[in-house]
Amino acid sequence: MLLVNSASIEIGSSRSGRQPNRRVRTASDFITIDIVENNRDPDRRRRTALDRRHSTSRERVLREVEAVESACTAELVAATGLHPNTVRAHLTRLEADGYIRSVREPPAGRGRPAIRWTAVDQETTNPYAGLAEALADTVGGLGPDAPRMAQQAGFAWGERIAEQRPGPGTTRELLLQVASEQGFDPEDTGEAVLLRQCPLRAAADRRPEVVCAVHAGLLNGVSHARGDGTEVSLQRAPAPCPCVVHIAAVA
Repeated sequence: MLLVNSASIEIGSSRSGRQPNRRVRTASDFITIDIVENNRDPDRRRRTALDRRHSTSRERVLREVEAVESACTAELVAATGLHPNTVRAHLTRLEADGYIRSVREPPAGRGRPAIRWTAVDQETTNPYAGLAEALADTVGGLGPDAPRMAQQAGFAWGERIAEQRPGPGTTRELLLQVASEQGFDPEDTGEAVLLRQCPLRAAADRRPEVVCAVHAGLLNGVSHARGDGTEVSLQRAPAPCPCVVHIAAVA
C-alpha cells in the first residue's frame, strides 16, 4: 500500500529560511492510495463487539494505534488532542473488543513498567466475542444461581480438556498450556500466574459473574482431573491489569 505523507509537502515557506514547525505525525497525515483506488470511505467507523458503530474519537484513537508499531497513552493523547481520560477509556474498550492489545515494557528502574498499545491483526480477532456476550447475558438472567451454573459448566469443560491430555507434566504446566491455548497470554511469576489477556474481555466486563465464573471453573476442572489435589483460585482485575491465578500444589 502506497503512503503519501502530507506533512512533507511545503508550500511557499521553504524560501524564507525558517524551519517548519515540527509536530507529532498522526494518522490524518497519511492518505492511502488503497482508499482512493477502491473508492472506500476514509471516514468509515468500525463496530464494537455489540455491533455499535465507533464514535469518531474512538475510531481516531484506533487509527492512531494502527498507524504506528506501538504507542503509549501519552503519545496517543498528543496525537489526537483528546483528554487523557477519554483516550484511556477508548483504549480499554478497544482492547475489550479485540482491536488492540496492551504490552508492558521491560522494567527500567523503579515504578511500574510502561504500557504500550499495539493493533491486533483482525484475522486473529476472536470471532465469537459477540456470541459470548449474548450467552453471558442469557445465563446472567437466570437468577442468583447463574454464577454457580457458569462455574459448573467451566469445570466440566476443564475436565474434558485435561482428560484428553493424560501425558506427563505437572498440573501447573498443564494449566499454563491450557491458559495459553485459550488466549489468556499467561505469565508465570513463580508466586502466581498472570493472565495478561482475556479472550472474552467485553463479555467479562459486562457479565463478570458469569464469564469469570466459567474461567475459574475451567482452571479448577483442569486441576481436578489431574487428581493431585492442586488448588486453584482466580482473582479478577479490571483492564488493563492482569487477572491473577493462585496455584497451591500439594506438598
